[in-house]
Amino acid sequence: HLVGGLTTNDIPAAQANWYLIAMLVKADGYHFVRRQRKSAFGEPFWKWKQGNGGEEERNAYDPGTNSWVDVTNARFPELVKGQLRADMPGYAGWVRLAFFEVHNDGFVVTAS
Repeated sequence: HLVGGLTTNDIPAAQANWYLIAMLVKADGYHFVRRQRKSAFGEPFWKWKQGNGGEEERNAYDPGTNSWVDVTNARFPELVKGQLRADMPGYAGWVRLAFFEVHNDGFVVTAS
């Protein structure tokens, strides 16, 4: 998918007990964002880590409402297009994204 044309309808559903992952790509790198498998309160939301600090983020700042919002599927296109703000480096300049599923056991990314 091209990030600029992404809509909520483009976001697939994941199998039960699998995570939905979005991999964002631009010329100088990539970034993964993971959606919860389920939520005790409302719709599952997306989570991510900014850099290697290890702290997970799950909401972004909406300058239109001057508030922090959970990034559900409905808000995900705004996040990846840079319309919602997150801690640096934030979400700007992403060109393409791909969705895939990962079992709840997770996966490991290595440099080799």
